[in-house]
Amino acid sequence: MKKKLLVTVFVTVIWCLSGTAVFAQSTEDSQEDESDAAADTAPAEPQLSFSGNAKTETGLYVRSGDNAGHFSIAKETLTGTVDASTDKGKVYITGNVFYDAIKAGKTGEESASDGLGADVKEAWYSLNSDLGTSGLTAGIKIGRQITGWGKADVIRITDVLCPQDLTTLNAANYSESRIGVDACKINLSGTYFSADAYWIPVFRPSVLPLENWNPLRRTIVPSSTSFSGVTIPVNVGQIEKPDAKLANCGYAGRLSFWFPAADFSLYGFYGYDDSPITSYTISYDSSDNPTGVTVDGKYYKYGMTGLDAAIPVKQFVLRVESAVFMDRALARKPEKAALEQVSYYRKNRIMALGGIDWIKDEWTVTAQCFDDVVLDYDDTLDRHEHEPGSTLRIMRTFLSETLTLTFDSAINWSEYDSFISLSAEYAVNDQLTLGIEGDGYIEGNDDYSTYGKYKDFSSVSFKGIYRF
Repeated sequence: MKKKLLVTVFVTVIWCLSGTAVFAQSTEDSQEDESDAAADTAPAEPQLSFSGNAKTETGLYVRSGDNAGHFSIAKETLTGTVDASTDKGKVYITGNVFYDAIKAGKTGEESASDGLGADVKEAWYSLNSDLGTSGLTAGIKIGRQITGWGKADVIRITDVLCPQDLTTLNAANYSESRIGVDACKINLSGTYFSADAYWIPVFRPSVLPLENWNPLRRTIVPSSTSFSGVTIPVNVGQIEKPDAKLANCGYAGRLSFWFPAADFSLYGFYGYDDSPITSYTISYDSSDNPTGVTVDGKYYKYGMTGLDAAIPVKQFVLRVESAVFMDRALARKPEKAALEQVSYYRKNRIMALGGIDWIKDEWTVTAQCFDDVVLDYDDTLDRHEHEPGSTLRIMRTFLSETLTLTFDSAINWSEYDSFISLSAEYAVNDQLTLGIEGDGYIEGNDDYSTYGKYKDFSSVSFKGIYRF
């Protein structure tokens, strides 16, 4: 009943506003870029606008196995954005109403209402003020907000502020996986710099695919495992979130500079990791035979400091990004964690990336190399000491930039598993866009490595977006 009421209220608000609003076209990344820019350049006269899009997505798993021929996605989404601005302040709200046909068909009751849902991606208020003749502007933003950090493409290095929605595979559009963080941001900006300070009073973790109906669940928790030569079931227990109290708040900051020769930023973060560390409890019968494993989870704090830079050189842009993660909890191998009842070790970790972009006429090429290193490595950790990788994107537009063809790829050099994506997107007009995409995951030396664990989820998908 609550779910139906939430959906009804959201749709009613959008319908009422659309009758009087000023319609404007939105883009898929507006929640993280355009909203911040607009907050700093609010109009002198009060304005109210409404924009949004209706999106349909359908896909099929194509690789042989249990998933072959099954739908990978069957989802309809209505997105609405309300933007109210004055010369000093701004209110910004964007949310989704969606229907997930796969979820509706696998919850057991075959009920359409089980596939309905709604979420608020962003909802914040900002207030800005010019500081006299100094050329500086001060501002504050309070509420749920999405902000992307770093210069890396797809790879998360300094981009730790916002958690992710991991219930679907969004490898081709990383920005869509970000979810808003409830925070208070204070900003001070000038001609060549911007400084942001964040207070995050309530922890919000990444959304994990732990529902029984979600096939991605087995990439995190297998349905069964072998222990002492016996196959036993694996059950998900409790994922414990930190209490909402002052001691558990998160803090973050960014200092950015932009000059004709280069842009660079410094970052800092202290708070909870948005993914839990899992622990394992084995249950036994009266004869001391193992009967099952219960997987629990808990979140732990860590600190991060990082930097990035972008340097334009004619038709090229050179990008670098690096971060040091201090005292971060890293999971141990499940068998060691279960037997010794020590699920993690705290270690320092360094990630670094170098990339180059080339843009000429209709062509865009992006290449990146990165490494992920654990200091004072322990061989019982559930990862390698070094985990290097590379990514490559080649994009070309045709027909007066209405047709875009994209090739994406990534490889994990520690296990030689990889990801390949081919997509085509055609803009029928300013409102309607159609697309097709094929994603392939190739296993390497280990079936449960970065990309190899998704080997059974290679798929072809189709989408249509109508913007209003």
